[in-house]
Amino acid sequence: MTTVLLTGASGGIGRELAIQMASRGMDLIVVARNCDRLSRLADRIRKQHRVQVDCLACDLGEPDGVASLVRHIADRRIDILVNNAGRGDYGYFRDIDWAQHSCTLRLNVVALTMLTHAVVPAMIANGSGYIVNIASTASFQPLPWMATYGASKAYVLSFGEALAHELEGSGVEVLTLCPGATKTGFARAANANDSKNFDDRTTASVDDVARYAMSMISERKRGVAVHGLGNRLRALLSKVLPSALTVPMAGRAMRPR
Repeated sequence: MTTVLLTGASGGIGRELAIQMASRGMDLIVVARNCDRLSRLADRIRKQHRVQVDCLACDLGEPDGVASLVRHIADRRIDILVNNAGRGDYGYFRDIDWAQHSCTLRLNVVALTMLTHAVVPAMIANGSGYIVNIASTASFQPLPWMATYGASKAYVLSFGEALAHELEGSGVEVLTLCPGATKTGFARAANANDSKNFDDRTTASVDDVARYAMSMISERKRGVAVHGLGNRLRALLSKVLPSALTVPMAGRAMRPR
């Protein structure tokens, strides 16, 4: 039986991934801050799919939360790790409280790296494992008005690509998944509803992104996967155009309506 450790599972892409993974007979260890939503999700999955679901409510943006999760999984075999939990804040860098910037960096960068570090040795010893890091199309260029978030996702992309190369031939595969703006609670939580980037007419649905992610996971794709043709085109352009062009383009997309 395949066991999946999935962070940020109580809503958005993480919630849909949990349901789709369970429908394929995978056991789950689901992690999120919201205990009630996590418990309701676990109850639904157990009833509908008859798989084992282990819940852990903790805040991975806090050092104690990450340490608690690492202890919790110390003796568990993890076949698939999905680092989905993430956060960000919208606005001028100078106007956002430092505690929020710090929490973004701890969750998006430190927690993701710590959890990956915790599971990789056993995966290598088993000769099998799969790591999915959820980055963003923000990974490909600086992101005005969400500067810390964009930089944190650039880290996720760089880290995932480097780790994938290191692990070649080990039986452990690494996928860095880059969705664009998606209809989740992210924009509301980040106070970014006024940004042109989160226009409901152009953002992807959670179901569509989760199905795309599952198609990549089911085929054990490795490397970088960008959801959506338009997003793939923009990612490609970011590699060939100078930042003097891509940063203003991102700024126009992110600025308030």
